[in-house]
Amino acid sequence: MGTGKTSVGRELSRKLGCTFIDTDLLIEERAGKPIPLIFKQEGEDYFRNLEQETVEEVSKLRRVVIATGGGVIKNRKNVENLGRRGVIVWLRAEP
Repeated sequence: MGTGKTSVGRELSRKLGCTFIDTDLLIEERAGKPIPLIFKQEGEDYFRNLEQETVEEVSKLRRVVIATGGGVIKNRKNVENLGRRGVIVWLRAEP
């Protein structure tokens, strides 16, 4: 959180002429509620399943920059899907 994934992703997609996709925003849109509420009402496992489905779907697209939540790397399949067609960039924030 707070590393600039969305800001950096949007700028990179603009410079590359690609579509920008934020998986967290896509999940919230599809679920019709914010992620903290998904966690509270449905639990983390439910959210991680939605996240995996979303990552699998968007990782098949071409000419996109994808921003994900920080927990996406908890699932090896997500990392494999994202790395199959592109480069994974890890943004870190220092206090």
